[in-house]
Amino acid sequence: MEKNKVIHLLESLGIPCDGVLLIHSSFRGLYRVGYKAEAVLRALVDYMEPGTLLMPTMSWRAVNPENPFFDELTTPSITGILTEMFRTMFA
Repeated sequence: MEKNKVIHLLESLGIPCDGVLLIHSSFRGLYRVGYKAEAVLRALVDYMEPGTLLMPTMSWRAVNPENPFFDELTTPSITGILTEMFRTMFA
């Protein structure tokens, strides 16, 4: 049900599923009203399947002068649960 609500919201906002969508997310508000992170993420991924979904992970805490390498498979996201789930589930 949550997935359908998210998809309906994307459609009502006129976001083309075959376009490019950049998500800079905060999940706390959605969590407070009962949404589950995995359901929201699955809805975003499924809706944008013919297009491109971008979710920046902002890795400045993990990538620094002492550790100057970014690896999308091992460098954790520091911007929240949705970006970390996106990185680990769909890498």
